[in-house]
Amino acid sequence: MRRLQKLVDKEVQTSLAKRLVLHWFLFALAVTLGVLMWTRLIEAPTESWDAVMRISLGHLTPFAIIAIAVLPMFIKDSINLSNRFAGPIIRVRRALADYADGKSTEPVEFRHGDFWKSLAHDVNRVLLKSEKHAE
Repeated sequence: MRRLQKLVDKEVQTSLAKRLVLHWFLFALAVTLGVLMWTRLIEAPTESWDAVMRISLGHLTPFAIIAIAVLPMFIKDSINLSNRFAGPIIRVRRALADYADGKSTEPVEFRHGDFWKSLAHDVNRVLLKSEKHAE
């Protein structure tokens, strides 16, 4: 089964994407400060700060281009990966809600590659056991 919906749990997945962007910015800031300090202390200790900034900008330009190019890929991959744990939880929540509402529940099945396969097995055992008790 191919997943059609990219955001299956908007709250969790957008929170994850926001955290990833924050970490990306913090990493970029750390690299920028590191290059500035390296340039100031090692490469150009006697140069003016203006010269240090120009030298550092030359070092940082390739990094900035690459970092900006890969950020969308990082976010897309994180959302795809999060589908492997958010999707199963959504399916379990739906099955439990149906059960609580007295609706018939189909066995919970996860997609190939999803995490927590044993969770589906455990939920199915509980649902099956409660159906047997109800008979």
